Amino acid sequence: MTIRYNNSFLSDLKKIKNEKITSLVKVSIDELMIIHDLSSVKNLKKIKGDKDAFRLRIRNYRMGFFYRDNTIILSRILDRKDIYKNFPK
Repeated sequence: MTIRYNNSFLSDLKKIKNEKITSLVKVSIDELMIIHDLSSVKNLKKIKGDKDAFRLRIRNYRMGFFYRDNTIILSRILDRKDIYKNFPK
């Protein structure tokens, strides 16, 4: 699978101070690179209201991304209380 990053995702990632969370994000991205089907990913849910939007749970953080044409576009990584206010948009 191809993975692309939005500037908002990279900005959100820089703001996370917890090294454990950032390492879990990197592991999750590596996992997304090698999968062939999104149904095999744990802690993944589809976002209602958008046919291409998904979120991946990483402890108290949620990684929001779009899946189109075998490409994952990482859009946001925010605390669970903020992700649904800012993603998908």
